[in-house]
Amino acid sequence: MQRLLGSFALLAILALVVGAPHPLAAQVTLGINGGFVSSTFYGSDADETESESGFNIGASLGIPFGSGRVALSPGVYWVQKGSGVVLDGIDGSFSTAYLEIPVLLSVGLTSPESSTAFRIFGGPQVSFETACDVSATDGSVTLEASCDDAEIVERNTVDFGLVFGAMVGFPLGERIQLQLSGGADFGFQTLDAEDDPWDIRNRSFFVNAGLAFPLGG
Repeated sequence: MQRLLGSFALLAILALVVGAPHPLAAQVTLGINGGFVSSTFYGSDADETESESGFNIGASLGIPFGSGRVALSPGVYWVQKGSGVVLDGIDGSFSTAYLEIPVLLSVGLTSPESSTAFRIFGGPQVSFETACDVSATDGSVTLEASCDDAEIVERNTVDFGLVFGAMVGFPLGERIQLQLSGGADFGFQTLDAEDDPWDIRNRSFFVNAGLAFPLGG
């Protein structure tokens, strides 16, 4: 009788272990998020620049290793960037948009079983320009044009950079997590494509909010 009861107890424990939902950190997840971007130019030739505000929106996967404390996060985002500039007393601005593909590695600083998650992340990204406009204001006169139409220096439309930041996640029910993140990205490619290029590169800071949920069962 005791052996039979012990067998039932063992089966019950196994059923609980197998049937218990895995922590979100240990599952492949899809995250959709977007938010605010503040960008400008940086580099040795990026004098008298001002920040430009924009938005970003996109999606990423969370692919965990083992218990989920470490995860790989490839993503695709549409991002507005640019910078204000002052040239010979004339106020101008570059307004650009990029399709960006980051491949980030994130590390959890809390237990994978914790309901609230805190992670840091970083990694490379490649960016493809999808739009570029330039404007200049002199007194009461403002001129606007596409970068392709304006008589400006040749530019690189593909950028390579580094992204890093932090994320905190809060549970919304059993399968959805609210995620708040912030960080920065620095472009390594000068935007000037001339033979003797100016050192002008993209730099931006972002604050995002979004939702993540597991794929599959």
